[in-house]
Amino acid sequence: PLGRGPDGKPLLLADGHDLAFNLSHSAEVVLVALCARGPVGVDVEVLDAAPPDPDVLAAAWFHGAEADDLRRVAAAARPARFLALWTRKEAYGKARGDGLASSIAPGPRVDPGLARQRLVGPDGRAWLCLDLALPVRAVGAVVVPDVASHPASRGSEDRP
Repeated sequence: PLGRGPDGKPLLLADGHDLAFNLSHSAEVVLVALCARGPVGVDVEVLDAAPPDPDVLAAAWFHGAEADDLRRVAAAARPARFLALWTRKEAYGKARGDGLASSIAPGPRVDPGLARQRLVGPDGRAWLCLDLALPVRAVGAVVVPDVASHPASRGSEDRP
């Protein structure tokens, strides 16, 4: 059975498990993430869902350096680059349980040139953000605890 935590994040209600999950959808694409090491966040956006003027949203939601990076990208590549940044930020906020607000300044800066990135929040907790290779015209990202800074989420392996 599914329920919602105090912050509104979906959670599994079954007793005796440590399995966290998160889900996202965009148009007809659905992405589900499961994690046995602690909270997880996932986001997916179909490329056709890119905003017509990504610079406006970037100015409101991205760090200055992220918005500058977006403006330097060729106009034709800008929507996909915007969505790559957006999905990482959304997945980070969902993993933390406090939504997109945690990923804007002073949250961690996302580097669109890295397919795997360590993000450190203002509380000092670190997260691993990974781009997802999807078999559809969409971009996605998943964020899980970096086991080095989330001792309670350590498993039998060092990394996901």
